[in-house]
Amino acid sequence: MLNDKSIFSAETVNSPESPESPESNKSDSITRKRFYLQPLCGIFVPLAFAAYYLWTYLVWLRPSSNPLADNNKTPPNGKYVWWSWFFIGAIGLNISDYTLGGVEAAMMMTDTFKPKTAEQVKMHRNLRWSSLRDWGTVTQDGYKAGNVPGTKVTGVNQGSMGSRFSADIINAASYLWTLDLTPQIPSGGAFYVPLNSSITTNVLKPNTLPSTAREIFLTAQAPVPITGSIWGAILKYNCSEVHRLDEFTILNQRINSSNPAYVQPAAYNDTDIAYFYTLDDGSSISVMSQLNGGFVNVAAFVEVGMSTGVSDILDRAPSLGYTSTSLGLDQEEVMELALWQTFWNPPGTFGNFTNVQDPIQELEDEHYEPQNPFGDGYPWDGNMSAIGIRCTSSSVTGTATVNGLVGTYTDFERENPSMDRFPTPRLSIGVPLMFLLLQQAAPDFVDYGYKGGLKSLGNYSVNYTVLNTKYDWITPLFMAANPDIDLDETSPRFAYYSSLIQTSELRDAFITAY
Repeated sequence: MLNDKSIFSAETVNSPESPESPESNKSDSITRKRFYLQPLCGIFVPLAFAAYYLWTYLVWLRPSSNPLADNNKTPPNGKYVWWSWFFIGAIGLNISDYTLGGVEAAMMMTDTFKPKTAEQVKMHRNLRWSSLRDWGTVTQDGYKAGNVPGTKVTGVNQGSMGSRFSADIINAASYLWTLDLTPQIPSGGAFYVPLNSSITTNVLKPNTLPSTAREIFLTAQAPVPITGSIWGAILKYNCSEVHRLDEFTILNQRINSSNPAYVQPAAYNDTDIAYFYTLDDGSSISVMSQLNGGFVNVAAFVEVGMSTGVSDILDRAPSLGYTSTSLGLDQEEVMELALWQTFWNPPGTFGNFTNVQDPIQELEDEHYEPQNPFGDGYPWDGNMSAIGIRCTSSSVTGTATVNGLVGTYTDFERENPSMDRFPTPRLSIGVPLMFLLLQQAAPDFVDYGYKGGLKSLGNYSVNYTVLNTKYDWITPLFMAANPDIDLDETSPRFAYYSSLIQTSELRDAFITAY
């Protein structure tokens, strides 16, 4: 279309920087090409489709309109009506493209919508004008590739990323997570996706982070769309439900109750314990109990499998940040979680309670609470059913060319942050540390490394290492998962839930964590 000189006047094509030529003054005498068929199609074809729809309904589909029609039978000649709508659907999109192409050309000849520079004319190449995203590109005025002077951006950049203690970042994320708040991107709320991505960004309104990010680029924000080269981070994360033990790749190697090294329930009688053990491949499994001191009416166990083991994180946490050359977008971290639950309802509690639905059968009663906390005179069922999720994630920092007018990025090149102070933990490491808090380790071990001193659990053939004791992990987990709660029984210091956490709620909670 750009090669058809009769479409544009010389005034439209010449940019403001171009000197006027004598020929340009003759443009007003050139008869502009008019597009009649496209607007006529835009007016009458939708009306024809609407009329045909009403006719097919009134004549063939409404039972009272046809004495031969019967709700229990196929309408007479119904297959012809079906095939007619199939034909309309097949040609409808092409008619739409054809019509909007004419509308585009007509708009470009008006004083209001005509391109004012050669840059804007170029925007009309290689785009499908039936797409609202591409229409947004042209209707936004005043943006072009490169840095726009005076545009104020807000957010972390290459120099400021390492200016906060890692513990402060993790604690702030943990706090917001337990409030079950939807993470908000500040200012313009923009993120960018690769070309042909299945994720669609909103270039006109602030975005929320997607529930599954196959690949997004997150960078500093501005109140207007920005284009050009900018530094940021590519994030990938996904969590899926697990319904069978063999769907795990780490927790399927757990020490089960038939193993002599299995920690028996009596070990948890005095206090709740969090401990981990390392597998042969360097991954780890952490076990945490919640039988003594939770602030909800649920007793529980959880096991967390991590592909980068806890021992490895303790030994070299500072080297696992974004300056590590051995970690990139292709090195996906795995976090798996199995949660066992049962109600811990004091005598006299009444109501309808929902237990675990669709549990992992192979993990049934692998953890349980044999002791009756209310005494032998009251009924007690300490059996526990398990649910599970599996999450993968990776991230890397670098520079990319972003196009805020269509929400895409290209030409990414890895470029580490200038972390001369604190090594901000990667996304994959930060999320498990929101949940696995270390009581015996210094809170700044992520920044400076761990200096040793963790104790072993008992005398076992497996090296169980204690991470924490008397730690309430179940209250924030339930707040993040947000299952049904009985507000009539709940008090400010004790929450009565009428449902245990279900698999989908557990998955959504950790998606929010990422």
